[in-house]
Amino acid sequence: MEKTRSKTKVALYGTRPLAVLASGLAVMLMLMPSSYAGDLPHSALHFGVRCQADFQENWDPVWDNYGMCTNFINTIKRTDWVDFYFNLHGAQVAFVDGNAAETCSRCGGADSVDFFLIATHGGIDERQSRYAMWDFQARAWSGSMRFGDTGQQLKVFATYTCDTLNSSDGHLWDRMGRAFRGGVKLIVGAHGSVYNGAPQKGADFASRMQHGEAISTSWLEAVWYSNNNNRPAASATGVNANDCRARLDMNLESVRTSTPLRDGQIGHVCWREWSN
Repeated sequence: MEKTRSKTKVALYGTRPLAVLASGLAVMLMLMPSSYAGDLPHSALHFGVRCQADFQENWDPVWDNYGMCTNFINTIKRTDWVDFYFNLHGAQVAFVDGNAAETCSRCGGADSVDFFLIATHGGIDERQSRYAMWDFQARAWSGSMRFGDTGQQLKVFATYTCDTLNSSDGHLWDRMGRAFRGGVKLIVGAHGSVYNGAPQKGADFASRMQHGEAISTSWLEAVWYSNNNNRPAASATGVNANDCRARLDMNLESVRTSTPLRDGQIGHVCWREWSN
């Protein structure tokens, strides 16, 4: 159920130097960007979307996210390529570093596009974040991910999933460091719960980015204002704290043109969170 919007939000910012830190497919698309009113603030990127609302043998609860995903696609396709919209049947391999499916567009691979959006159930343990697949008790694990150094070289990993960017326990880098080390520039998700419904957040997220707003701000605004109980978060890396903060504010054009940071080039991880 949609919650009453509060008039205030709490914005939290965190940064840590790393020296301190320990296929059943739904729809295949290749949508050419249509004309868009006004001057485009960015060159077209390749987007991929994978969403799952129900799960084999009801192993995870059904929830409503297809509206968000469809609205995101219908908006972003005005300016950018949408390469695929798939469900998460047999999808675990599409997130595994070194698996051929990871760089395969017709397989829905994360590294086959510039910008990947996933919506599913999520969670964490001390060392990994997990993303529910449709298949019974199957999950994609962040410990198997390394995004950004193969295929199309993924630049943004957007995850409408609970908890997967949790930073409160001090283990954000332990969980997401392997994914970042490949060179992916931004990961947006949640530091706590996100909720059903409010499909307009997909269109809001896309539209804000199309008009040049920072990707992280677009995500935080769209997800939080759709339901003030949502706990959106965004994370980036940098060579130092100032660089990390600057990269956290990349928009669609700068995320395309900025230099990826991989492995030992990364000196800092930073994040931004919103709560009530």
